[in-house]
Amino acid sequence: MIRKHIFLMIFAGLYVSMQAQTFVSTTPSNRNVVLEEITGINCGYCPQGHKIAAQIEEKYPNRFFTVNIHAGVYAPVSRINYHTIDGDSVYSYFSSQVQGFPCGNINRKGISDRGMWLPQTQAVLSTPSCVNVAARGILDWGTRNLTISVEAYYTGNSHTNQNFLTVAMVQDNIVSEQSGGAGNPEQYIANTNEYVHMHMLRDFITPTWGDTIQTATSGSFFSKVYNYTIPPTINDINVLLQNVKFIVWISETSKGEIITGNEAEIAHHNIVELPASLVRLRENLIHSCDPENSLNVAIRAGSDTVTSVEFAYGVSGEVSNTFVWTGRTIPLLASDTVNLSSFPITPNTNQEITVQITKINGHEVTIPVKKTTTKKFIYDADGVMTFQLTTDRWASETSWKFIGPDKSILSKGGPYANLSSNKTTFREYKLTPLMRGCHRLEVYDSEGDGINGGYGAGFFELFNYNGDTVFFDNGKFESEAVYMIYVNDEKKTTINTDKIYQNEVKFFPNPSSEVIYFSTVEPIEQVEIFNSLGQSVLHNRSGAAMLYIGNLHNGIYLVRLTTKNGIAAMRLVKK
Repeated sequence: MIRKHIFLMIFAGLYVSMQAQTFVSTTPSNRNVVLEEITGINCGYCPQGHKIAAQIEEKYPNRFFTVNIHAGVYAPVSRINYHTIDGDSVYSYFSSQVQGFPCGNINRKGISDRGMWLPQTQAVLSTPSCVNVAARGILDWGTRNLTISVEAYYTGNSHTNQNFLTVAMVQDNIVSEQSGGAGNPEQYIANTNEYVHMHMLRDFITPTWGDTIQTATSGSFFSKVYNYTIPPTINDINVLLQNVKFIVWISETSKGEIITGNEAEIAHHNIVELPASLVRLRENLIHSCDPENSLNVAIRAGSDTVTSVEFAYGVSGEVSNTFVWTGRTIPLLASDTVNLSSFPITPNTNQEITVQITKINGHEVTIPVKKTTTKKFIYDADGVMTFQLTTDRWASETSWKFIGPDKSILSKGGPYANLSSNKTTFREYKLTPLMRGCHRLEVYDSEGDGINGGYGAGFFELFNYNGDTVFFDNGKFESEAVYMIYVNDEKKTTINTDKIYQNEVKFFPNPSSEVIYFSTVEPIEQVEIFNSLGQSVLHNRSGAAMLYIGNLHNGIYLVRLTTKNGIAAMRLVKK
């Protein structure tokens, strides 16, 4: 165990004794989340867990904190050893609950699969906390000494008389090997086949199961100061000061449920000169049928604050676009994101995007380039389409939407019921566009491994009104697959599509609440109304020139009216 020097100051009591308090909030708040993610470099599905955790962190910034513990059968100690004594102890205690990898502990409420992390997080975030915790520290780069002060204030009574405080050091940007790394493209370095590990546990500053908080009742205040020397290496792995973070949390008992947590604010002193860097590139899909896309770029300041950045970027090695970002200040070692302006691409083709920083604060710099792959699916279609979806065993993870040019959801489905074994279920829907223009079909998998990830070979396919394939997707799309579909003629249907006489048929009023009336040149043979799922909800073969719709729910429908001249398809708004 690494040597830890600790200085202690504890203050507990009523509100009147709070003159010692300096920075922790005294306002009641909800709980924050600490995820102890069990992982390993030999775990092929663990990058999917890393990705899900990163997405939750992005969704709930400053309220969700990850500690990646390398332990268990997929974490070796021979080649590269990312184990820690504290991490092994935590894993050992909870190992009887582990049924597969990756897995994690949301606030130590019990080991769960990665698919449960988001709903469990949302439940915790909506729960009131009896205590607020905060931490501030000073890190001296010359001595590698950290002085960190942790404060807690109780806005209510804990369920237990005593609580426990834990302080963990985690490290970002550790470049190493990782099985299945390509499953998390944002941390995968394709040209070297290496992987960027984030939030890796390096050490606990406190004892493994925390330091005791003797009084955990409403109005009590707790403070403790730690003095900790950060070693240059742990298990022969460099500990880079610019990449370390410190996560603090309070648990009800030494090994019990975590009440809340936070990340320490660290001031860096005597920092050595460090350049700014590109941290991450992310495809930023433009929801249009234009052949263009954009990128979301994460930049990290070095030893100087950053006020402006000039980017050069382009497709397939041609760095032909420039973008100058200004407007905010990025403090030293802090990160921020930039949306680059759009650039032209070739639809339906994998294309490599190269991005580099050419200037920082107006001065030319040489910073390693970053590369990523972009692909935007754009297809043409006409009329009522057929969407065939085959889900794998875990159909509860699958859902989809068909969205019109006005951003209205025309059809949607899922989540569905799971199967008992690795099989598939076939489903078919009619997708009815109600106007010309750019539509999109979005298929989601909440687990992040698509619908063809080893639990049944799921896939989906879209057919045009005449049965021709618009596109086919093999289901290996991770969290989301988005297809842009430009509908040239929304009136075409699956029956007699060569005979459509839209101008000869009218109906009114529209919108309508009870009755619609038809005006046609030829006698009406039948009227059929479809909902947004493509389901027939009303059918009339009487030939009447009016139709009662009062029993329909409010929304958008498609009216298909048949005469001897053909079929007319028209949009109806029921109000």
